[in-house]
Amino acid sequence: MYSAAASPPAYTVAEIAVKDEDGYKKEFLPSAQKLIADNGGKYVAGGFNKTWAMIGAEPANRVVILQFESMDKVKA
Repeated sequence: MYSAAASPPAYTVAEIAVKDEDGYKKEFLPSAQKLIADNGGKYVAGGFNKTWAMIGAEPANRVVILQFESMDKVKA
């Protein structure tokens, strides 16, 4: 007998225009990382100034891809 397949993971892409990298790392990042971890999020990729656009406007200087167990976890 077959059971229903588990729901697929959910991914989110965050583009953040960081103007003060030191302030971002000290003030914003710790609380954001806690929120991500508390909801089971995992970093897939990310960094500063590591992305480029093939077409259109350049992306923000901070781009992060996160994976969550489900879309409900993303929205928590």
